[in-house]
Amino acid sequence: MFPNPVKHFYVEVDLVAEMTVINPFDFFLEPYAEQFPFTYEKELATEPYLITEAVGPELRNFLDSVDLTPRRTIDFLVAINEKVRQHADM
Repeated sequence: MFPNPVKHFYVEVDLVAEMTVINPFDFFLEPYAEQFPFTYEKELATEPYLITEAVGPELRNFLDSVDLTPRRTIDFLVAINEKVRQHADM
């Protein structure tokens, strides 16, 4: 709020941002999960994020187009991440 009209308004902002490169695929996997496909250990099989529901036709088409060739899990994650990005660009 300004009590009187102003003829000139000036704002200066200083910003310092730390630009750190972070590799989102820099993590460890349990030995049983190093190769895709894998089966979760029995203790993890009931985790809520692993419970699936029926999917609609568009998601079904996308899932059916995913390459499920056995390979390193990290390589699978990189490939599926790229596929999702490409699909989002459509």
